[in-house]
Amino acid sequence: MGDQALDVMGEEERAQTQYKSIKEKLYTLPDHVEVFPNHYGGSACGGVNMSGKATSTIAFEKRFNLAMRQSTPQEFAAFVKETAKPFPDNYGHIKSYNLGLITREQLKEAGV
Repeated sequence: MGDQALDVMGEEERAQTQYKSIKEKLYTLPDHVEVFPNHYGGSACGGVNMSGKATSTIAFEKRFNLAMRQSTPQEFAAFVKETAKPFPDNYGHIKSYNLGLITREQLKEAGV
């Protein structure tokens, strides 16, 4: 869509920030804590190596999450980029809505 507000950070910076957040926040929680990820293998933007389950636990993710088994934020970013599904055609509109830049009516007008 060409909207600068959508470009909050670059793809690699976003992946590195996500890696750090998971390691420093989620992985410090007790192993029994159940998590409900926004994206999973069955979703439109879930990576090809992601589980098809809509819920998980910290312990399960520590043991089986292939992306998080990467040693550094840079390796994580490369892995995510290599295994990610392509964005859907209407990704820009969806992201605009999620960021509060357009209304639900505008989203519907765009056919999303």
